[in-house]
Amino acid sequence: MKRETNQDHGRRLKVLLLAGVLAATAGCICIHVHVGELPESGPASRSRLAPPGGGTFPPLTANVIAQPSPATTTLFCGSQQMQVQAVTYVNLGPSMSPLGTTGFQGYVYDETAQANIPNTSFVLYYFVNTSIKCWSTNVTNDPHKIGFKRNGQLPYTFKIYWRMGATPAPAGNQLTLMGSWVP
Repeated sequence: MKRETNQDHGRRLKVLLLAGVLAATAGCICIHVHVGELPESGPASRSRLAPPGGGTFPPLTANVIAQPSPATTTLFCGSQQMQVQAVTYVNLGPSMSPLGTTGFQGYVYDETAQANIPNTSFVLYYFVNTSIKCWSTNVTNDPHKIGFKRNGQLPYTFKIYWRMGATPAPAGNQLTLMGSWVP
């Protein structure tokens, strides 16, 4: 059996100390929590809004897609119609609405630009089937939040379109729909 020398013992001790330092360093995690409403302009507008209280809604993230045509498309909600830009859009979903909830409230965050998108710029179109499809409405007195009433415990898919006259997020930007299913 080989006898350990002082030199071998010193190397082993250095390796163990280095491993301990690396483990302690890797274990340090910094978490920032933002609570409440944020102003529309200035550095604070680059932070995410706190989601409204309610049921679990996992954030949905996708890239903005560009298409050469058509320039506009028509969305349908019952007998109502809305004309929107179709040059860029975002496909999101699906998300299952849980029992005990009556609707959804949330907002859209541009991960690339690190900014909340004003609700006057986009339309969140939700689709369950050919009978259940519509667009969200803007939440009163909030420049970012949107919402809609749900129609049963169903899987919803979403598409973000840009309102006529609004400047769309650039193709390739990553957008996240954040929010909550509300009671």
